[in-house]
Amino acid sequence: MCSSDLWADEVSAGLAARRDEFIFRQTPLADSIARARAIHHGLTLLLDHGDNCMSGGTCDTIDVLDECLNHGMTQIGAGPLCDPAAVAKLVAAGVGATVTVDLGNKVPMPKIRQSQRPPLRLTGRVVAVSNGEYTISGPIYTGARCYMGRTVQFDTGAARIVITEQTQEPWDMGVFTCAGMNPLHERYLILKSRMYYRPVFAPLASTIIECASGGVCSSDFSLFDYRRVRRPIYPLDAV
Repeated sequence: MCSSDLWADEVSAGLAARRDEFIFRQTPLADSIARARAIHHGLTLLLDHGDNCMSGGTCDTIDVLDECLNHGMTQIGAGPLCDPAAVAKLVAAGVGATVTVDLGNKVPMPKIRQSQRPPLRLTGRVVAVSNGEYTISGPIYTGARCYMGRTVQFDTGAARIVITEQTQEPWDMGVFTCAGMNPLHERYLILKSRMYYRPVFAPLASTIIECASGGVCSSDFSLFDYRRVRRPIYPLDAV
């Protein structure tokens, strides 16, 4: 056997021995939010692990925000959340208007083993409307001009939400400030990101909590119907 084959066998054996280390074990959403509620200092980032923008998420799942509101949490910031229909309604109402809107959970996800969930009905005030354009000032893609489509800051009292017409990774403060929102004024900040938030938002936070939602980027393998894969195979099966 040549040296390259020996090296390949050695690497393969090493990976197999450490395979559990490559699997993300997500915590139930209710437990993550309970942990957040117990923190009483600084800014807590709540990362929507199942609806991550740069992994192909729809950016319209509402699980994390809904769970926070159900537990009576306040001083919540969230965004960017993509919902063109909600944006259209809020823009038509105008800045200062009080509006009831059905937010999120509108993009069908037929390949996921869960029923389509209804939008979250919220009543709040239209704080600001913008064109959703900003220039990145942070350390990645510095100077790039970004466009989120028409963008609204919507304040429900418990939460201030940046709602956009297009999906956008929260890689810069501009995703909030272009709609007149300062996320540092919040106690909790919900971001649909796993990695790109880190250079700008991670240094500002006292705590970072990954939250399991039922989106297309979930690490819950049971949500997906794998058809073109040999079985049994780890980690889909106990082998």
